Amino acid sequence: MKIMSAAFAALSVLLPGSIRAASSIVTPTPAFAANDILTGSGFFGSSISVQSGVLAGFDGSLLKSYDLATHNALFSIARPAGDAYLANVGTSVFNSFVRLDPLGTSAWLGFTNSGNTDDRIFQVDFASGTWTHRATLKGNQDLRFLGANAYVSGLEGGSASIALLDISGTNNHDVVLSLSGNSAGFDFDSAGNLYYATNTFPATTGALVFFSSAQILSGLGAGSVPLSAATILTDLDDDATGAYNVAVDGADRVFFSQNAGFNGLSVAVWNGTAGLGENFTTIAQGTQFLTFTDSDGDVLGGSGALYQSGFGGAGVAEIKAIPEPSATILLATGLLLFARSRRRID
Repeated sequence: MKIMSAAFAALSVLLPGSIRAASSIVTPTPAFAANDILTGSGFFGSSISVQSGVLAGFDGSLLKSYDLATHNALFSIARPAGDAYLANVGTSVFNSFVRLDPLGTSAWLGFTNSGNTDDRIFQVDFASGTWTHRATLKGNQDLRFLGANAYVSGLEGGSASIALLDISGTNNHDVVLSLSGNSAGFDFDSAGNLYYATNTFPATTGALVFFSSAQILSGLGAGSVPLSAATILTDLDDDATGAYNVAVDGADRVFFSQNAGFNGLSVAVWNGTAGLGENFTTIAQGTQFLTFTDSDGDVLGGSGALYQSGFGGAGVAEIKAIPEPSATILLATGLLLFARSRRRID
């Protein structure tokens, strides 16, 4: 019986969709499994950032990070008590993003307030725990690094845009892409190409779009690249609302979350076909308003996962692809035959 129990324990790892606990944030499609992690973290619709097996998030008071392999806390850094601006977090000031830097030595946090009159970006050093006000950028929504440079989506220039962040203290941010609607999430692939899912309310056109690395370079200094120059990859479920966040995984696959449309609340992956029409595959349905999305490793290849926060409960949904049925069944059959033969010998 001990051998049989071991076999079923192994099956619980091989068949996560059928055996592991379900997520309260999303319901995965049959090819995927999802469960909630870090449910005691205090993350409630929180902005999250994932990098090299580490997840960081902000619970409204503390910047926290966790080891994704063990779910153990790595550190927790409180916002400075004497900062008059950060003292208003949760009342008139709200966290807009958290992003780990490429070296993993600090995190960058964005904050906005009512009317976008004083929207700040801070860098938090892990070694010293120091919070430094690096820049002010109106309507900041997301920050991503391309090499050592930080790019931010926001309302710089008066409308949705993506700008190269100026941290000299003069806030002379260089608008690289001129977009439309509300500011939204974006990400780079390994070649420096940029993917942006428009959030165009109250307009009636919304899409996941692509800007090449050459276009990004051409928008530096000399003038921004307009949204009309982007390549449309797919329509979104609801053109009027658009998407909330975008994440490119380790295999350069593009994932995004959205909160309206034919599929309702959902997490999807672009299928590689560019053009008009819904060129994506839904991997999970949301059970609550979906907020921040990030990834670690190759999500569809089985060596990574997608991480999704939701505005309805503490914790983060971890979404993984289920192994191919043929390989799973073959290995499961072998385990059961091994268990049966050992039982006869015993």
